Amino acid sequence: MFENNVVKWTSKIMDNARKGLNDKALACFLHMRRVGVEPNATTYSTTIAICAQSLQPSFGMSLHCLILKKGFMRQVFVASGLITMYSKNDCIIEARRVFDNMLERDAVSWNSMIAGYTRKGLNREACSLVYEMINGCTDWKFFVNHFTLASILKACASLGWSRIGRSVHGCAIKLGFDSDKFVGGVALDMYSKCGNLNMAHRVFDQMENRDLVVWNTMITGYSQNCYEEEAIELFCQMQCEGFLPNETTYACVVKASTVMPDSAMGKSFHATTLKIGFLSDVFVGTALVDMYSKFFEMQDAKRAFDEMKKRNLVSFNALITGYSLTDGHGESLRAYLKLQTEGMKPDSFTFVGLFSSCSVSSAVAEGVQVHAHSIMFGLDSDVSVGNSIVNFYSKCGLIDYALKAFESIHTPNVISWAGIISGFAQNGEGEKALEQFCKMHKMSEKTDEFTSSSTLKAVASLTAVEQGRHLHGHVIKSGARMHNFCRKCSG
Repeated sequence: MFENNVVKWTSKIMDNARKGLNDKALACFLHMRRVGVEPNATTYSTTIAICAQSLQPSFGMSLHCLILKKGFMRQVFVASGLITMYSKNDCIIEARRVFDNMLERDAVSWNSMIAGYTRKGLNREACSLVYEMINGCTDWKFFVNHFTLASILKACASLGWSRIGRSVHGCAIKLGFDSDKFVGGVALDMYSKCGNLNMAHRVFDQMENRDLVVWNTMITGYSQNCYEEEAIELFCQMQCEGFLPNETTYACVVKASTVMPDSAMGKSFHATTLKIGFLSDVFVGTALVDMYSKFFEMQDAKRAFDEMKKRNLVSFNALITGYSLTDGHGESLRAYLKLQTEGMKPDSFTFVGLFSSCSVSSAVAEGVQVHAHSIMFGLDSDVSVGNSIVNFYSKCGLIDYALKAFESIHTPNVISWAGIISGFAQNGEGEKALEQFCKMHKMSEKTDEFTSSSTLKAVASLTAVEQGRHLHGHVIKSGARMHNFCRKCSG
């Protein structure tokens, strides 16, 4: 009878899952139990895999309890399936608990746990687990596959661990994974993110079957590491070899075109994206807004912004920042209001752009309102926002407000100190500028060129020659590069 045959029930569950009918497959599992048929290890393993695919952690947790009760946790492939299910559902603590309680582990359990850590952004934990596997398992080479290597290379890329990443890549070559396109692509991305473009290009050249993802990774690597001309050259080479660029490609080359003498190349990319229908893509649109803004062509930037069917916070921030470069505080504020009407929440980049815009125009009333909004969203204590508030009030001559804003920053950095010191100096408060410099020195903050220049300017305004000599000595001792103005003041 079908009703009493566990193999046939399991086969039915598998068949539904194969067709993508995950809900029906899970309903089938429940029906099976209701009619009194006890699942076996294969049934549990199959159903756990369905929970992992359909992202249903609550069902998976119920299964876990049942598996414990029925004594199937000793089956390695069942426990490994639970690790995969928990990892894919971002339940990393539960996944690790299952992993730690396993008496025996296979390649799936190790790789699922490593991949779970990297997916969650816990890259150090992923690297630590690989180290534990290599040192704790005599047959660790049998557990390492392209997923292991790709996961650890991704972790190294996120951490900026170029040296360790290179060792992992070397290990991949020794184990025979050098021709694997997946591993090669991740190694290429790792070298690019770590700024090692020579190694990235070497990996790229050695890859036999390059696809569009690989081309985009190499173009992005060049673009993000300030090799914009090389990025555009590679873009042309890619097309010559018969590959059609996608939205990611165009977003990269539009960004790269900002180093050109004018916007002509960017405009040609704009025309092409319009022709092939990529203009509605949020990444392409944002790159165009940013490109036009950097050439101070805000009408074109606004047109590109308006052409986007869907916009995100980065798009709005690009437009606001663009207006801040062209004395358009009114337009910046209108963009900010539109951002909110579209249901988005501003971030630190939004407020930095708004304060910069108000600073250029000396728009005091508007800047004060923006300050109130930054407090409302809890971002006034953010160091980048705090620095821009200090700069805004200093440029508007409201140095007392600048000092209050400086004191609100949780962890002021050297830019924060430079901002308040230069603010006092610019507003004729030489003694207070020198006082802030001394406070900074007592807190062992490093002195940069701009801070030293601002403080020497304040000292010069006091005609305090002796204090200037002491400051000059401190600058030399700290190893800061001397600005021309610095040398002039201390002469």
